[in-house]
Amino acid sequence: MKLHRFLFIILIVILPLGQFSRITLGSSGLVIYLNDLLLPLIIGFWVVDLLRRKEKFKPPYLSLPILLFLLVGIISLFWNKQYLSLNEFLISSLYLWRWFTYIGLYFVVFDLIKKLKDHQERIKETRLYINLLIGTGFLVALFGLVQYVIFPNFASMVAQGWDPHYYRVLSTFFDPNYVGGFLVLNFVLIVLMSLEVDSWEKFDLIKAGIAVVILTAIVLTFSRSTYLMFVIAMFIVGVIRSRQLLILGILVGILAFLLIPRVQERVIGGFNIDTTASFRFESWEKGLDIAKKNLLLGVSYNSYRYAQIRYDYIQPWEESEVTSHASSGVDSSLILILATTGVTGLLIYLWFLGRQLIICGISYIKNSSSWSRILGITVFAGVISLIIHSQFVNSLLYPFILEWVMIVIGIMEGIMKDRI
Repeated sequence: MKLHRFLFIILIVILPLGQFSRITLGSSGLVIYLNDLLLPLIIGFWVVDLLRRKEKFKPPYLSLPILLFLLVGIISLFWNKQYLSLNEFLISSLYLWRWFTYIGLYFVVFDLIKKLKDHQERIKETRLYINLLIGTGFLVALFGLVQYVIFPNFASMVAQGWDPHYYRVLSTFFDPNYVGGFLVLNFVLIVLMSLEVDSWEKFDLIKAGIAVVILTAIVLTFSRSTYLMFVIAMFIVGVIRSRQLLILGILVGILAFLLIPRVQERVIGGFNIDTTASFRFESWEKGLDIAKKNLLLGVSYNSYRYAQIRYDYIQPWEESEVTSHASSGVDSSLILILATTGVTGLLIYLWFLGRQLIICGISYIKNSSSWSRILGITVFAGVISLIIHSQFVNSLLYPFILEWVMIVIGIMEGIMKDRI
């Protein structure tokens, strides 16, 4: 077994650890995860293997927007160097490096699948990775349900910078919105696997059980952004793949609304401007104001916290990570990308997202393999619904979600019979 493949499997296996794999480095506030340590090793060993094979590597479809966004991020970082201390500059550059390593998974996974000459070998490898991903979704959901029962009150975690959630599934992500988005992606994948006759056919009861656990955890997040993502994703899946599934999804939604009072409260509250909505509007307003003052290249990737200090939105003593885990971002991924990399970076990132959807269409329409159909619809429904979800929390750039999406897209493009 190739070392980078072994480490990649380990990477998937430790994904359910979530925030328990978190390491804060000293007083700098720099946070890394075990994933962050594994990813450079995976990419490094993959590059070595690529050079040893002496084969011509044909870059996958998303290569150009990825490299251009990285270039804009680097230019923006040096453009704003005058506003950053050496420590701030190094921290920002490390977070840009983190983004690239998570995106780099796409190249590694694509090559792991594509280099296999026999299509059946590709199917076997795909099944392994997808089953591992489904396993992570199940464990995250299961951990969330256990946490909901034995540790429902998160008030004691406020001193550590976390929100005081009460009786909500947070799981190992410590946040109902992020874990909800992650679980919706997994639910879509397992539902689509169930609809295809030649994938995992011997484990129908297991699939059904996993789907029920994940769906229960999604409901108990009581996250409005997650509910919206779920509705959009299942609507897309229902329209493309199964009208019966669309009807079933509507019935499940109605039952949850009628039988669980807190679901009613959360859904109805979505039409009112409550405290959460007010904070979110304020976050968007700050982000757009900072973006307008740095329109071309932004304030540089992950330097948003320092820009808030510069523009007096927060005070220097408030920027400590212990105060809030949200101070370095905006409650909207696209606004954050606009504020940190400018219009230039935002346009490239939208291009990057658009090309993901194009790959999905090609995977679904031009490839006869059931796995191509499964992954094509999964990514299409997942990315569109995640973009909507990310306008309420920064889920597009959340490490564990980004990792999951890049792995699935890499598999999808790697298994395609036709080059794009």
